Amino acid sequence: MKKTIVCLILSAMMFIDCHAIDFQQVKAKDHPRLLASAADFQAIRRRCRQDKIWKEINTRTLQACDRLLEQPILKKEMVGIRMLSTSREALYRIFMLAYAYRYTGNRKYADKAKQEMTAYASFENWNPSHFLDVAEMTTAMAIGYDWLHCQLSPRNRKQIQEAILDKGLRPSMDAKYNGFLQRTNNWAQVCNTALAYGAIVLMDKEPQLSMTILERSLKLIQVPMTNYSPYGAYPEGYGYWQYGTSYNVMMLAELQYLFADDFGLAATSGFMQTGSFLINMIGPSGLPFNYGDSGRGQRLNTSLFWFAKRTGNHALVRNDLQLLLHQQKYDYDEYWRFLPTIFLFGKDMDFQELASTTPTQFVASEKIPVWLMRTSGSTQALYCAAKGGSPSDNTHTHMDGGSFVFDALGERWIADLGPQDYNSVEQKGLSIWDVSQQSDRWKVYRNTNFAHNVMTVDNSLFRVNGRAVLTDTISTSETQSAQFDCTSLYQDIASYKRTFTLAEDKLEILDLLVGGKKTHNLTFRLCTNAKLSQTDHGFLLKIGTKKMQVILPPNTELFHYEATGSKSFDATNTGYQIIGFKTRIHAHATRLFKIELLPYK
Repeated sequence: MKKTIVCLILSAMMFIDCHAIDFQQVKAKDHPRLLASAADFQAIRRRCRQDKIWKEINTRTLQACDRLLEQPILKKEMVGIRMLSTSREALYRIFMLAYAYRYTGNRKYADKAKQEMTAYASFENWNPSHFLDVAEMTTAMAIGYDWLHCQLSPRNRKQIQEAILDKGLRPSMDAKYNGFLQRTNNWAQVCNTALAYGAIVLMDKEPQLSMTILERSLKLIQVPMTNYSPYGAYPEGYGYWQYGTSYNVMMLAELQYLFADDFGLAATSGFMQTGSFLINMIGPSGLPFNYGDSGRGQRLNTSLFWFAKRTGNHALVRNDLQLLLHQQKYDYDEYWRFLPTIFLFGKDMDFQELASTTPTQFVASEKIPVWLMRTSGSTQALYCAAKGGSPSDNTHTHMDGGSFVFDALGERWIADLGPQDYNSVEQKGLSIWDVSQQSDRWKVYRNTNFAHNVMTVDNSLFRVNGRAVLTDTISTSETQSAQFDCTSLYQDIASYKRTFTLAEDKLEILDLLVGGKKTHNLTFRLCTNAKLSQTDHGFLLKIGTKKMQVILPPNTELFHYEATGSKSFDATNTGYQIIGFKTRIHAHATRLFKIELLPYK
C-alpha cells in the first residue's frame, strides 16, 4: 500500500532533472563540501565579535564543546529495537566538536571528534533494521569527515570512509533494510538527506554509488515535501515537524551551498509557509500544541533560522532565541543536535528587531485541519489551538479530532498528555504502528479519545476512518471562531458540530449534537494539571495564585478523576486530572452544550 501511495505521488510530480546537475563538480570539490566554507566561518566570527547576543550564544556553545572533551567515548546502546539515542548523541557530539574546531582552529576539538568517529566506525553495524539509526549516524560521520578532513590522518580517513560506505550507503541499497524508500513521512526526509550527505562526501571515492544515491535522494525528498501543501501545516504535528523539517532544510541548505541552487524544492507548495505554522503552534505559555506523538515541552527548532533568512521574517526565530538565552548550558539534548546550524543560517540576523513583533494567527483546513488563535502577542494573551483530522491520517496520530489546548495568564490550563514512550509499550508486545480500528495502538490510554479534550459517545473509541473537518472560520475585531464537523468520528450520531469562539476575556465551546436511532450516553472531558475544586457551575482551576473558572452546562453530572489508564502498561500521568460532565441524548434529539473557560484577570 505504501509503495502504491509513493508511486502515485511520484507520477503526479515534476522531478529535478538530475542529468542536468554537474556531479563532477562535487567530485572535484575540496572539503568542506557540506554547508559552510572557510569564508562562512570568518563571517560567523565577525558576527559573534560585533553582536552581544550572538557572542553569548556562541560562548555557551563552545562551553558545551569543552565539556564534551571530558566525556567518555560514546558506546553503542540498544533500547528495544533502536540504537537511535546513540546515533543522535553521536550527531550532537561530532557536529558540535567539528563546529568548535572550524570556529577556533583548536585541534583539541578535532582530536576528540576523531576518537569518537573511529569508535563509531568500529561498531559492527549502525542497526539497519531501524534505518533512522543508520541515517543519523551517517549524518554525523559525514559532517565530521568533511569538516575535519584536514585534521584526519590517511588511516582515519580510510576508516571513516569505509564505515560510511559499508554501514551507511550500501545498506540503503538492500531491500531488506530500505523500506524508507516507500515512506511519505519524516522517515523519507531524514533518511534521504542523511544518505545524500554521505554520498556527497564520498563522491570522489565511490563516484558511481554516490551519484546513484544522491540522484535517488533528490528525487524522493520531493515526496514528503508534498505534506506541507497548501498552507504549511505538518500532518505529524509539532514534534515530528522538528525532525522531518530539520533534515529537509539540511538538504536544501546543502544544495544551495554546493550548487547555488535548490532546484525549485523550496518552492514546493506550502513549504515556505510552514515556519508560520510552527511558531503559532507555541502558545503564550511557551508550550507547544502537542497533538499526536509530540511531547509536551518546547524544542529547539534550528531550521527556523533558515526559514527566517529565506523569507526575511526574523520573527520566526523569536521563541527559539528566547529558549537559547534562557538555557544556560547547551549540553546534549536530542533536539539540540543541529545547534551549529543556527550560526550558518542566522549569522546575518539582527535580533534587536524581534522584540515588538506579534506572531500571526494560523489556519489550515486541508490535510491536517488546525486553528491556532491568540488574542495578542502578549505572554498573558488567551490562546486556543484546535485540530481536526482522522486517527488513520498517519502512524503518529491519536484519537483527537476536535481536541484543543488552552493558554491564559501565561499558563497552560487545558492540556494534551502527548505520547507514551514507544519502547515501553513495544516491550509489552503491542504493535502500535497500525492505525486500523482493532490496532493495539488504541489500547494505549494516551492515544485514545478518553485522554483528550473531546466528547465521547457511549464510552466508545472514535472511528478510525472518521474525520473532523474544519468547515468554517469567522474573524472580527472582537472575536475569532472556528467550527469543526466531527460527525463521522462517532457511531450512530446524526450530527456533531463543535464551535470554538475566542474573545478577549474567555474561550467558549459550543457542542451541537443531533442524536441517532437510540439514546446515547455522552461524556465531555478536559485534561488539566491545575489544582481544582468543584463548584455549583463547574470547576475552579488554580496554578499558583492564578485562577480560571470552567463553567459547564446545567443539569449534567460533573466528575473529576486522575488522568490514568486502566492497563498495566499505561504511563502514570502524575499531576494530571480529567474533569467534565456526563449526560444523555435521546434518539433524534438535538442538544446544545455551552462550555466557558474564564481566566481571572
